[in-house]
Amino acid sequence: MAKVLERPELLAPAGDEESLRAAVAAGADAVYFGLRGGFNARARADNFAASDLPRIFDFLHQEGVQGFVTFNTLVFDRELPVAEQALADIARAGADAIIVQDLGVARLAREVCPELPLHASTQMTISSAEAAEIARSLGVTRVVLPWLMVPSTRMISGVLTLGRPHSAALISVPVCAVTTAPPAPPVADLPNPTGAPPPPPPPPLRVAVAAFELNCVPEARNLIQNQ
Repeated sequence: MAKVLERPELLAPAGDEESLRAAVAAGADAVYFGLRGGFNARARADNFAASDLPRIFDFLHQEGVQGFVTFNTLVFDRELPVAEQALADIARAGADAIIVQDLGVARLAREVCPELPLHASTQMTISSAEAAEIARSLGVTRVVLPWLMVPSTRMISGVLTLGRPHSAALISVPVCAVTTAPPAPPVADLPNPTGAPPPPPPPPLRVAVAAFELNCVPEARNLIQNQ
């Protein structure tokens, strides 16, 4: 079940331990990072050794910060034994969630570590209510939407509103896009080729703001506090 946020959550990347500590010091609510050795799309970063994870999560939790591990690449059959062990190590170390792209990895995680929350990576390209429902059926509680959806409040609301309250997913959007995107047009002004009646008003958006550059974190923190 999605965690209900009282205010937007500020999420920052961490390519190494120095940047992780900088993000925490700057006021991030959560950080995300990948492991050395593959299974993440942050290959150019220094990343973290699996053996360091218990110490890293102890530090984050002492600071009241969550840590999400990116596991967001496609996994081939021959890699499944290694992937299974990596998922077990991540869960055992105390991760707050993993961010996945591969539907097979989502299913594998549900078997190996069912208590570990799943977030759908932007690489999963979820851009419709139907896709969000598939992700929810796999146990995903947060969807990181494609950037192309950020300017459209109606599109985002469509992903969140599937006609059943339990199927709303938490989303992440990049802070720079949030602060610079033009306002979405009123619903009445949008084309409606089917002639169907307009959908009911969506629930309030539950948003996690993703600051993709560390120098955006203080600005984003001020933005959130002034809402």
